[in-house]
Amino acid sequence: MTGLDMMPHLLEEARARADSEGLRIRFDEGFAETLPYPDGSFDVLVSMFGIMFSPFPATVVSEMARVLRPGGRLALANWTSSSGFGEKMSAVVGRHLPPPPQGAISPFLWGEEATVRDRLQPGFDAVETSVVAIKWELQRSAAGSAEFFTKNSGQLQLALGRLDAPKQAALLHDLEQLWIDNNLSTNGENHTLISNEYLEALAVRR
Repeated sequence: MTGLDMMPHLLEEARARADSEGLRIRFDEGFAETLPYPDGSFDVLVSMFGIMFSPFPATVVSEMARVLRPGGRLALANWTSSSGFGEKMSAVVGRHLPPPPQGAISPFLWGEEATVRDRLQPGFDAVETSVVAIKWELQRSAAGSAEFFTKNSGQLQLALGRLDAPKQAALLHDLEQLWIDNNLSTNGENHTLISNEYLEALAVRR
């Protein structure tokens, strides 16, 4: 088993957790657009809320097809754009960043069934999609949950890196308020329950 991420500190945490649980997993630093593996390296490829944030969807699909053997399985989980919590967070972040360049592609297109089927068509067959409703439950306050998620989200860390200190503070404040406003928990101050949904896409490498 091999894991890939672009954030070094998340890889360090993953290695430590795998070691503590006695799991033999290789973790590499890299990007979805240039997967550091030979052709046909894997039987299964899984991306959970990862490849959707690449600005080069066609390149990512080509790379996923390249590293999967023929008949290999692909599984994707991508946030939907239908007022899910992921989209709400993206909207908050967008208010604090400069406007995206002309022609920029929304990551939430990966949460649309028709788009996913069209994008996977060049290299994949037997595409199946379904919308999955989930609940995030954290044994933390809503503010603490917002802080935890922000520190462990590569995309949010990249966004913060584009801002100066005052603008970072403003973004963090708005993200914290978003978590507070959307917390469905009635189980005390140190409990957070967030409703969200994603599009699950399964396919077979042609």
